[in-house]
Amino acid sequence: MAAMATAETPPLPWHTRLLVRAVNVLHSASLRRDGTVNRFLLSLFDRHVPPNPTPDSAGVFSSDHAVSDHLRVRLFFPSTPEDAGGGGKLPVVVYFHGGGFVFHSASSARYDALCRRLAAAIPAVVASVDYRLAPEHKFPAPYDDGEAAIRWVHAGAGGALMLPPTAVFVAGDSAGGNVAHHAAARVAAVAGVVLVQPFFGGETATASERQLRDAPFASPERIAQREYADALRDAGGGEEVVVAEFPDAIHGFYILDDLDDSKRLLDEVADFVNRHHRAASTSAS
Repeated sequence: MAAMATAETPPLPWHTRLLVRAVNVLHSASLRRDGTVNRFLLSLFDRHVPPNPTPDSAGVFSSDHAVSDHLRVRLFFPSTPEDAGGGGKLPVVVYFHGGGFVFHSASSARYDALCRRLAAAIPAVVASVDYRLAPEHKFPAPYDDGEAAIRWVHAGAGGALMLPPTAVFVAGDSAGGNVAHHAAARVAAVAGVVLVQPFFGGETATASERQLRDAPFASPERIAQREYADALRDAGGGEEVVVAEFPDAIHGFYILDDLDDSKRLLDEVADFVNRHHRAASTSAS
């Protein structure tokens, strides 16, 4: 779980700063006052890419799969299919992209690249879920899709994995972190959950939200995620809860692969997944 908090403008390369400003403007312009989304305008910056069956420079290749008539998953393999699926040698990470529940998809270029980096860094098979988006699809559609995708992976991903994996992790960022949390809560056999700057809301403001309500450059994520972690610890069960903080990071820093924090996050995720995968493999043997 990664946290972000900064009371000042974080240090960013000038080209990254321009990119962030442009994306913010287009995001805002894509949201209509009536609650609908201008998806044509959205497509101007949300470039999509097809799966790549040929291994890239890191050895990662990908393929698209149908879970149902409305649900698709893009699988990223860090090596040959035999190594990826044979005997459950590698963990599987079911990933939910961010985008405020209304933006992006598994084929968005930035998320395709992020999942490739995750697959290579851990290494793991990454299953990026193309869950249904609002406002066309109401809640709990994303949670239903998330649960279906996790169960599909557990069952061998429609034959894409030669054997069911020994360890399935669930991960997501921003709104996808919210989906990951709720989808994982519906499925018992999850080896671990990785939430990157997850978005949560409620009818009652938390203490951190009240504290930072009038701070224009501050984010409640740092304190709020600590409270989330504390709640997990209080729930008991003896499971490990790790909070990785990135004090100078902006929201969505992980999709910018040239940032040092983005690289460090991959190291944190790889360490967490591999430790728990070894534990799950030992228990299964």
